[in-house]
Amino acid sequence: MPGLPDFDICKDRTDEQYSIVIADQVLEHVQRPHAAAVNIYAMTKPGGWAMVATPFLFRVHARPHDYNRWTPAGLKQLLVEGGFAEADVQAFGWGNKAWPGRISAARCGPTAYGGT
Repeated sequence: MPGLPDFDICKDRTDEQYSIVIADQVLEHVQRPHAAAVNIYAMTKPGGWAMVATPFLFRVHARPHDYNRWTPAGLKQLLVEGGFAEADVQAFGWGNKAWPGRISAARCGPTAYGGT
């Protein structure tokens, strides 16, 4: 799609790790959210933070696609399956029809990333 970066969070990751990784209103637009969660984990430095926010009670907004909605528990589980320790993931839900959303903050454990 014109104007969008070539980076695909489902299949791409940087070699560098970051102290904070932000995926704000991204995961609902990817076909493979588990793969995206794995890459978010891989790009988060040990001891760093990942912040993920997605809508819940918000109209479908296919730009170019809209695939998923999560409860706080579902978003937490997605991040745990992506590699984050369950104890390190905090998931929150807030809002109403004016501002529906879900947010998770995940701290990457102190050990170096060892995934594939």
